Order: sequence, then structure tokens, then C-alpha cells
Amino acid sequence: PAADWAFGDCSSTPFPGTLTKLQLCLKGGFQPDFIYEFIYTAKDPLILGLGLAATRDLVSFFRYNETDDAGAPNPLAGAITAAIGEGQSQAGRFLRTFLDLGFNQDEYRNLVFDGATPHIAGQGIPVNVRFGQPDRASGQRENALYPSPDSPPTWAPTLDPLARRLAGNADACRETLSCPKIFHTVSSTEFWQGRMSLNITDALGQRDVALPDFVRLYHFASTQHTPTTSNSTGMCQQLQNPAPFFELRRALLIALERWVLTGVEPPPSRYPTLAAGTLVPPDAKSVNWPALPGIRYNGLLSTMYVRDYGAEFDARRLSGIISQEPPRVGAPYTMLVPKLDADGNELGGLRSPSIQAPRGTHTGWALRRAGFGENELCGLTGSYIPFRATRADRLAANDPRPSIEERYPTPAAYAAAVETAANELLKAGYLLPEDAARLIAAAR
Repeated sequence: PAADWAFGDCSSTPFPGTLTKLQLCLKGGFQPDFIYEFIYTAKDPLILGLGLAATRDLVSFFRYNETDDAGAPNPLAGAITAAIGEGQSQAGRFLRTFLDLGFNQDEYRNLVFDGATPHIAGQGIPVNVRFGQPDRASGQRENALYPSPDSPPTWAPTLDPLARRLAGNADACRETLSCPKIFHTVSSTEFWQGRMSLNITDALGQRDVALPDFVRLYHFASTQHTPTTSNSTGMCQQLQNPAPFFELRRALLIALERWVLTGVEPPPSRYPTLAAGTLVPPDAKSVNWPALPGIRYNGLLSTMYVRDYGAEFDARRLSGIISQEPPRVGAPYTMLVPKLDADGNELGGLRSPSIQAPRGTHTGWALRRAGFGENELCGLTGSYIPFRATRADRLAANDPRPSIEERYPTPAAYAAAVETAANELLKAGYLLPEDAARLIAAAR
């Protein structure tokens, strides 16, 4: 109610506090269990979409021009063979929007990027929106109604019966024959918080959508948005997920460069699909979640709905003016996630040696602990639930997963399992020789 909040500073003065235009005061105080959204009329928006044009023009200048418009020389003139665009998380979403809005062809119809690798980016970014805030990302809890693409984020054109449109992320570059070779790499968190399944299925989750021949997709199974070295839970219920994907990504970056420069085909895409039975609904039975003592599983993920932000907003291109705030919310899309093996680790993607020779369960999701929105998704983190040390330990705890001593009777047995996994990935082109050797040596 309007009477329960005020512009004010209540840090030392009771509600309504000391008058200020820059702080909000709530009767009874703010609670960390809740999210408060303040909607107001603003002024003087920046033209954020210029960033797309600036990126296009700068890369084009370095590639093709001898001098700039004022006659200053291009320091890289004639030195560039090809250009690859790389972006992680929000920058990866920027790169996807760059392609979606047709910026990979310059004003003279030259190609801007020959290759592109959006990483841990399940969708585009609202950078071409009046009063856009490109540092925000829609998740299950945070920014749930903030603009994100309603149109199909599939790379190939897909019919969306909910939004009533036929679209794909590469439509613009296909029309102008300016599509780069694309490596799309994702963690497991993108399926739980980034609506990743809509990149590879139709809006109703009923059929797989094939990738165009210029796109490869690699899912780093059982990883979180960015692997952690932390040994804390923070505001989550479990330890964060340490499973790495850096070695796999290093090999893929080299493969993309080789594909762009020489045309050598990269390793096949690896991601879960409906056809293989590795992409499923998030309920415990469908996903094959092992009943772990003391661990809550609720299958919660970030759901996307058809949203109406008003007549001046172009949802297909994630561009324009938001006049309806909050938006009108319509039908939900169908979200799917990777299926699990008996240990609770994911199938269907690229499984690193840490997942093929595991020492615990690794997830792309985590739940918040009490006092912080308990049992809702905990940001962009995953969970790590270690195996018990001995058979006696796990039986006493009623843990269905084999213990460390049951899996690896000796240190040599563990090292052998890592070596087998690393060599398989090396042979298939998903691991560089120096990284395979380092991982094997570390296991030994």
C-alpha cells in the first residue's frame, strides 16, 4: 500500500525516515525473503542499440579500411585474415542479439565476424530497448518479468504457436548470407535458469529442432554457469559445483579457429535431445534424480511465458519501447532439462573426466537456504554433493550412490578412470593433448 513506503532514509530515523530522493523506506523494514520491484517514469534514455552498430563498425574498420574517415591510418590494415567474436554470459547474449538484428554485415555488405562463439548464453539481451538495463538477466527468482526473447531462440526458424510467429536467431544473417560459423557452448545452469531447452526444441517441448549446418552446440554436462573454486555454500543449501569445463572449451576454441581458417570440420555437437531420451521434464521421476538423504529436490526452473509489454515493443526482435509495466503474462512455454545417470550427473552432453570419473553429484541448479527465499533457485550456481568415503558410511546414511572406496578401491583405480575418460575426449577432438596429460597427471 502507498502508505507503507516512502522516499526516505530509515537507517537512523523511524518510518517514514528522513526525506531523500535516492532511497526507499518500507514500514516494518525490507525482508531478504522477498524481492521488491519499484516501477517509475524515467527520463533521458541512452541509445543503447548504438553499441551494436559500434561493434560492427569497429571490427569492419580494422578488417577492411586503410584509414578512418578523418584520414588516421588503421594500425591493423591488411593484417587480419579472419575475425571471431567471443562473448561469455551477458556478452554472449550481446553476440546473439548482434546476429539476430543483422549486424554481421557492415554498411558495404562485408562480413564482420567469420566465426562467433556465444558462451553460457541461452538467449539474447535487451540492449535495443528504451531504458534497457543490459546487466540484468531473467531468472526463476530474479528479474522474472524483465524482457527476454519471446521468439524462438533456436538457430533455425521454428514455429512458435504461443507467440504466433515463425522465427530463429539466425534469420537476419541467413537472409543476407552473412552468417558466421557458430560454436554455442553452454553449462547446465542455462537449462535451469536460462531456458536453454527452447534453443533445441519447439515451444511446446514436443520435438527436437535441428541445427543449421553452420552451427555447432556443445553442452558441458553437470556444470554450473562458471565453475567455482569456493568451498562454501553462501546463500545456497549445498556446496557450489566445481566441475570444470575450461579444458573442453579450450579445445573447442581451437576447433572453431581451424574451421574458420581452413574449413576442417569440428567435432560433432554434443547436447541432450528428445530423440535420445536425454532431454526430459524436470520432475524427479523423469529426470532420474537419486533420492539423496538430506537433499531437497523440487525440479524448480526458470519458466518463460508469453508476455505483452505494449504495442511499441517488438518482442520478436527484443527491441523498442516498454509501455506496459509490468507486462501482461500469457501462456507458459515447456521447459526441459538433461536426464541424469544413477549418480545424479547429467547425460547427453560433453562429460568431462570429472563427470565420467566422479567423486560426487554435480548439478546445474542450487536452492536458496532459509532467510534468502528458501527453496527457490540460488542464482547461477550449481550444487556439489560428495560421495561418502566408505560403504559403511553410505549405508549408515542411506545414500544410494556407491562410495569412493566401492568405485575406486585404490588410488590407481581412480587415476585409470580419469585416464580413460581423458583419452576418449582427446581422441574425439574435445580435449587438447597438453590438457589431457595434465588432467591424467593430476589424477595420479
